[in-house]
Amino acid sequence: MVKRDANWGLRRARKNGLRVVEPKRNELQIDIDGSAELAIFRQQWSILEKAGITKTWAFSISPSKRPGKFHVTVTIQGCDITNINRVCLQAILGSDIRREAFNLCRVLNGNKYPIVFFERAK
Repeated sequence: MVKRDANWGLRRARKNGLRVVEPKRNELQIDIDGSAELAIFRQQWSILEKAGITKTWAFSISPSKRPGKFHVTVTIQGCDITNINRVCLQAILGSDIRREAFNLCRVLNGNKYPIVFFERAK
């Protein structure tokens, strides 16, 4: 395995003309790898919705940098989310589990940008 510094992904994204999107303090970033995973997100959302948890939540879906993949941004009104809670909620909502493991490592290692989306420039 090649060891990379914490900003490797940021430099690569900028080199490839991708936008780096950091979550706002009240946002989650769910990385969806296909239509089956999008269905899992909707199922998980439904569980939280039935429990009354999502009353102040909203989500939007946008295409990822790769065809057939999606980014879901969840906004939680009136809430500042810690990065640990962000990783946990993203995983619960079906975000790519490998991404969330790397996100957790970056959070625990104190990286400046532990959680970001890379999206095509608009």
